[in-house]
Amino acid sequence: MANKITAQELFTKLNNLHLEKKFGVISFNLAGISVKINTTDTVGITLQAWLKQYLIDNDIYFSEPANTQEFPDFFLDNNETYRHMLEVKAFNYNATPAFDIANFESYCSSVQKKPYRLDADYLIFGYVMNNFGDYPFNRDNYV
Repeated sequence: MANKITAQELFTKLNNLHLEKKFGVISFNLAGISVKINTTDTVGITLQAWLKQYLIDNDIYFSEPANTQEFPDFFLDNNETYRHMLEVKAFNYNATPAFDIANFESYCSSVQKKPYRLDADYLIFGYVMNNFGDYPFNRDNYV
């Protein structure tokens, strides 16, 4: 049986990995041709996929909405009362965080209809990208 943890406990575990000192690479392979992706379009969904694999590899309980485009990205408990919701966001550290801000009116409307969304936890990744498709997570390590 998978271990249940809170969003704060997950944050602590991830913080202990010292991600700010790590580099990531997003690549795609088709028909034997590989390419590093050096645009920001896929970083958020890639980090979400990485986090899902991290939860699996570390035997941490989670579930996802039936529709992966629905809020939240993960549930950290199987309680049906919309508790332990975790939303994952990513932003380019050298730019202004713009997640959900551009869609702020829609967000306000959704909270009005579904106020339990205010109880969600957010795991926010800031990243820096270089031209080679490497993603240092701390701008002090940016080359």
